[in-house]
Amino acid sequence: MKITRSQLRYLIVEVIATSSGNATILARASALKSTWDALPIKNTKRPEADPAAEKFLRTLWDKTEHPWAKSKGFTTGGEGDPAEKAWSAATISTIVNDDAVKSIRHSDYRDAAWQRRKRWNAASDEEKPNIKFVAFKPGEIEPKPGDIRCYLRKGGTHCDICMDDNCKTVVGGNIGDSLTRRSSSSARKADMYIVSKAKKLKGDSG
Repeated sequence: MKITRSQLRYLIVEVIATSSGNATILARASALKSTWDALPIKNTKRPEADPAAEKFLRTLWDKTEHPWAKSKGFTTGGEGDPAEKAWSAATISTIVNDDAVKSIRHSDYRDAAWQRRKRWNAASDEEKPNIKFVAFKPGEIEPKPGDIRCYLRKGGTHCDICMDDNCKTVVGGNIGDSLTRRSSSSARKADMYIVSKAKKLKGDSG
């Protein structure tokens, strides 16, 4: 039976998009990890609680620009313990440094990324790369350095920065009470990638 072009497009299951990555985000992640590694931390059991980490953590909370963080005294000049609450989302806020990915909670910018995905789906191929920080499911995207890898965990969610092609290595905060570079295979299975710029690869049904 002869299959028409439109039928073939409908039947093919394929990767939807490709990412060009983000060299700026990658560089920030590397620089922040280097800054953390240079801190004279002596508390190996709980590095985040070491006095040497306090100023560093306060700068992360500063970047969220969230009134809650200030009210808790976590930001610069505050008197609260900046290691008291999970600071992993503040780490991503600092590294990405964009209003689209800025919060004390990973769930906030994850939800926003899904909303942008709806716009991305409806956009033309020319418009798609202009929609920043779009959510994709694993298998829909080939992640590149500077993309954001997220997964569900008990009590919430967590996100890290991809450091290489296919996100084999990631950098993230508040892992083992530290800012950590690790293999993504040591983390839970990804349920989302947030891509700063994505374009249509194939599957156009028009």
